[in-house]
Amino acid sequence: MAFSKTLSSRFLHKATFAAQYSRTAPILSRPDRPELSMSLSAHRRISQSDATFDGLPSIHPITTSSPPISDTEKEEDGEIAANKIKISVQGATKLLQYSRIEKARAKLRAIPKNFISYSEFTQICREISGGSDEVASTLDNSGTVVVIGDVVLLRPEQLAQAIESLINPQPITDTRRSELKQMEAEKAIIY
Repeated sequence: MAFSKTLSSRFLHKATFAAQYSRTAPILSRPDRPELSMSLSAHRRISQSDATFDGLPSIHPITTSSPPISDTEKEEDGEIAANKIKISVQGATKLLQYSRIEKARAKLRAIPKNFISYSEFTQICREISGGSDEVASTLDNSGTVVVIGDVVLLRPEQLAQAIESLINPQPITDTRRSELKQMEAEKAIIY
């Protein structure tokens, strides 16, 4: 008896579930009929078009071109493309550090002097980097500037040229060179 009650309640539950589903979302829906104006315009297109080889009318779609892209739309597309690029936090900090170093280089190149004091140098670097000495140490370590005591040489290439000019090259008429040439000539004769 209990078994028949549970069996009947199961079937009843499934029947009510199916009835609710069929009311809310019909399984088969009727296709929408096109409006009368749509069918008339299609009839006009068919009747006015040229007949093809097999006697059926050919319907040519109307092609439309998109309007020209304005500069603001191009900029928006560029911004969208820039937003698609994902950068890690480390990459962003590297880019920020690089931009700060380039700003400092440009500002130091704009100074007409060949050298400045270390305090001026650190002040310029702190203004650019927001108070840290990282830019100053990076510029010193990279060789962009040369720090000697309290003096910062802004153009190290000029320092290298000055040192080269101070070092005297050996004269061309050196006796040792002439002896070397004689020895090389004798060596060539022997071999």
